[in-house]
Amino acid sequence: LRIGRKGIGIRCEIGVAKFAAMHRSHPVEQAPGFDCRHISSGEEMERAIRHHIKFATNGGNIRSAITVFPQRMSKRDDFRIWSPQYFRYACYKLDDGTIFGDPGTLELTDIVVGLGWTPPEKKTMFDLLPIVVQAPREKPRFIDVSDLVLEVSITHPEYPFFEGLGLKWYALPAVSNMMFDVGGIEFPAAPFNGWYMGPEVAARNFGDSYRFNMLEPVAKGMGLDTSSLSTLWKDKALVELNVAVLYSFQEAKVTINDHHSAAASFMQHLEKEVSIRGGCPADWVWIVPPLSGSTTPVFHQELLNYKLKPSFEYQEAAWLTQRSIDKQAKREKKRGIKTLVSAARVVMMSMQLFQHQLMKRVRVTILYRPRRENQSATPKTSRVCLATRSP
Repeated sequence: LRIGRKGIGIRCEIGVAKFAAMHRSHPVEQAPGFDCRHISSGEEMERAIRHHIKFATNGGNIRSAITVFPQRMSKRDDFRIWSPQYFRYACYKLDDGTIFGDPGTLELTDIVVGLGWTPPEKKTMFDLLPIVVQAPREKPRFIDVSDLVLEVSITHPEYPFFEGLGLKWYALPAVSNMMFDVGGIEFPAAPFNGWYMGPEVAARNFGDSYRFNMLEPVAKGMGLDTSSLSTLWKDKALVELNVAVLYSFQEAKVTINDHHSAAASFMQHLEKEVSIRGGCPADWVWIVPPLSGSTTPVFHQELLNYKLKPSFEYQEAAWLTQRSIDKQAKREKKRGIKTLVSAARVVMMSMQLFQHQLMKRVRVTILYRPRRENQSATPKTSRVCLATRSP
């Protein structure tokens, strides 16, 4: 496996093609690869990740990149990034039971707080979580990336009320919790990034009901009738939310792609792969954009979802793996204690059996007096007394 500035091999783009049309905006074979397979500590992981973020952010002119950490030898010796992305916003469960922040990170926030992270005294909807990394045989480590994040405030060219919503989002979408599988060689920490497609931020992060759920506030700001679903207020609000995200990123000179251009780019990629190899794996659910799907060519395209290597694969959350390792260590320790106790019991039982047999023997006491030089070999005064007694 060769990793360098020219990338990690042309076949790597196949593995991510099935997940999202966004990745076709910048072919993976052109993405520089940072080879970090030699590192051995969490401190070195931090330096590598900070370098990746600086390179990829590039002042808003986003560059695709991948950083590859050491391969898997055993799960106990994995290099892992606990955070699903380099940047995620915190979520808090308030005393009254309400959720404040990004509901998609409620569990992650609890995990990070449990590891010792202290939330800001004045909580907001967009409190940046630290990146959590872990090297083998080390405790999880926090990486504060507040000095590296580039964020875009969301405004709208026609609706001034958007500024009052206080929305913003980070510029760099870097996935950090997937496993890079190179034909059986597994790299559990191989973060990679492309750049955003508009609906990923607007329709999913802001629009989904189990995320920031901003459709109704936007609809009310637009003066729409939200009393009935048949007024299609959700559709209208979703379109304007996407307009706001695209407009804001473009105004901030941060790289972003719209879903129509991304879909057209994927179709070109699909045609190229079919002509060269006779097929291309793709997941229709991931490829079709969450906004105006039927207006894009990918909606009407039949796709087959099968696996090719190299590829990025989902894996168990790092904290769940760590819990399993801790439980196994406790079981082994307990098993070791039980083994020691069992050995002690065997020794005690053996000693008791020995003592029992010892008490049953016939005891013989021999009394004697040594011969002196001036005495004969069998002096009359010499005698041997044998006495026997029962136990």
